[in-house]
Amino acid sequence: MTVLSAPAKAEVFAPHPTRGRSRAAVSGTLWSLLHTVVPNLSSALIFLVGAAFLSPEDFGQIAIATAVVSIALAFSTAAFGEALIQRAELERGHADAVFWLNVAVGMAHAVLLVAVAGPVARWFDAPDLAWLIPLLALKVPFELVAVVPTAMIVRSMRFRLVALRTAAGTGAGAAICLAMLFSGHGILSLAVGQVAISVVICAVALCARAGGPASPAGRAISAPSRATASSRPANGCWARFASTTS
Repeated sequence: MTVLSAPAKAEVFAPHPTRGRSRAAVSGTLWSLLHTVVPNLSSALIFLVGAAFLSPEDFGQIAIATAVVSIALAFSTAAFGEALIQRAELERGHADAVFWLNVAVGMAHAVLLVAVAGPVARWFDAPDLAWLIPLLALKVPFELVAVVPTAMIVRSMRFRLVALRTAAGTGAGAAICLAMLFSGHGILSLAVGQVAISVVICAVALCARAGGPASPAGRAISAPSRATASSRPANGCWARFASTTS
């Protein structure tokens, strides 16, 4: 008689906290003030300083370029980060699938934005949009790469790291933008400042997640090993991706 062994239990990845939830929620409310106040203050400061160096036309063009990139982000896969946060039982494969999907979508969106920059510039009769949109398109891959590590941080209710991540990114972006404005770089300053915010936030989220206790491997994501990949069916990654939203 052949005895069938029970299937191995899937690895528990980034479990929800079981203790101190109330205290973490109250603390998160206080840290959310920093998460909100710092970006608003930096935006106001940049607007006031920029008004002395930029024309209304410059502000209009950066607004259009930002809107185009925001539309691309609205049709991205960033919302799957919320699914990772809310899922009761999470496996490493879920995080891996969403991470690599976001990488692919981020690169595809950036290429698409570069392709539409010229037609958009001609449509609005604003030549600077032809290079502003591709420059701001660099934000998209970084923001999507940051989705999974940020989701893991929020899942572990470490709201202080979320606030500090936002403050660090916003502060660095504002400092770069203001320095470039005073150096006479004009509208380029606003675009580079926005990209810098996304880059710094992504880097801080990855570094913060790397030191987190919730991940057995101490990483925000991990590429599946060859041994693991060979033991899964060909559609295993997509099956885990689909189960993330279930």
